[in-house]
Amino acid sequence: MHTCKPPIAELNLWLSQVSTQSVGYAHLLLEEKQPSSPTIASSLRPYFESAHLDAREFFHAEAGLDLHPDAANGDVEIQYPSCLPTVTRHGLFGEVLAGLVVEAYPTVGNHTWSVPVFLFRYHADVAKYLFALSRDGTRTRQLWGRLGDDFIGVSIGAAGDVQRLIVGEAKWRKVASQTVTDDLLLGTRVEEPKGSGTFVRKHDGIWSAFQQAMPVPHGLKQLQKILIEKAPVDYAAAIVSLDAVLALRQARAIPRTDLVLIAGNSASKRIPGTSNVSQVNRPAEYTAGRDLQVVEVFLNHGENLIETLYSSLWLKGKENVTP
Repeated sequence: MHTCKPPIAELNLWLSQVSTQSVGYAHLLLEEKQPSSPTIASSLRPYFESAHLDAREFFHAEAGLDLHPDAANGDVEIQYPSCLPTVTRHGLFGEVLAGLVVEAYPTVGNHTWSVPVFLFRYHADVAKYLFALSRDGTRTRQLWGRLGDDFIGVSIGAAGDVQRLIVGEAKWRKVASQTVTDDLLLGTRVEEPKGSGTFVRKHDGIWSAFQQAMPVPHGLKQLQKILIEKAPVDYAAAIVSLDAVLALRQARAIPRTDLVLIAGNSASKRIPGTSNVSQVNRPAEYTAGRDLQVVEVFLNHGENLIETLYSSLWLKGKENVTP
């Protein structure tokens, strides 16, 4: 289970924040105040280990790997998630960052969010990858992405029941430019007809995904299954309340907040304090009709932070080693 609290003091030293909020819409701008460093990676490490712990135990058991960091697992060091390809680790960073943000910063409606467990164990291609790699160290390859929503958090009431959901897309890009952000939100551009110089957008953007999304995502059922397996007593009321929410008929309706987090290095021409998504007005292209939280995170050399952080997970005493 995910039990680590966000390192608030360290986050405040590392990132500046500008939070704007109106009815049904909020924007959070986070910018580095100081360059990413091994010290920052060290302060983030407990949270990231907590976020990946459930999947780590699950994938290691599936592959027959010893959980101890010093275990000899074949000819190569195979430890989830540090042994995953770079692109996959970058994606995981964005998804964990989404949980960190909603637990640490104010969001639309000022709800209190928690992430009982991150759903990384449902990344089926990772299970296949680790199973093969543990038996043949040459079997490295890129991975298919995890199906479903990138992130799910819940708001727990005083009685322990689930009262609200936050469901989102979290993306890391090397450079979080205006063009990159537009392509993520509005859809990728394709030339039609080819050679015409005219470009149209495909319906594969985040706004389209939110429009087509079910009010109750499949990930909520996955979350309940893990709670039943790993914390049936601590989350008894939440589990029972999810039975009503997930029912096929006469289901209990609970509100859903949509979250989009885009993190990356700041473009060279970007002016500090500016964002790629309006900080005041809800984007007109978002038509799902739910509360919307947008988070933009601008770093410098963020890929170095990700590599340092993920190389240090479960290697106590080695967290300041830069890969």
